Amino acid sequence: MTPVLDDHHRLRLGPTAASAWTRRLAGLPPPDGTSVLLVGALCHEPDLDAALARIRDRLPAGGRIVFLEHVGRPGLLGRVEQVWGHAAARFPWSCHVGRDIPAAVRRAGFFVTDLERFTMPTPVPVLRAWVRGTAVKP
Repeated sequence: MTPVLDDHHRLRLGPTAASAWTRRLAGLPPPDGTSVLLVGALCHEPDLDAALARIRDRLPAGGRIVFLEHVGRPGLLGRVEQVWGHAAARFPWSCHVGRDIPAAVRRAGFFVTDLERFTMPTPVPVLRAWVRGTAVKP
């Protein structure tokens, strides 16, 4: 299964960023029967911790999450994004910007084994910070 960039993110990222995003996907390990692939999916979840708990409950011990998600920036700008993100989630695209996805994955009981932070070349400032990683259920 090759994940594709959904229309929601493609429209907001623009063509240059969408192309860069596709290159990032090529480096993700392929999912198998004991893994879940999350690509730009967690920003839509109203309750991030509950969504990750449901995923954890479905996976066997040693199962993994492979993720590519946009996140908040560190520092003051990140805190502003987080506040703005709660308001933006009420819009039709329901995207919660400013979340700390790796921290949420750890809170859900996963061990993050691989993590890369990078900047996406997009005209939308709140969609520039992304993470790519793998987490394992102990």
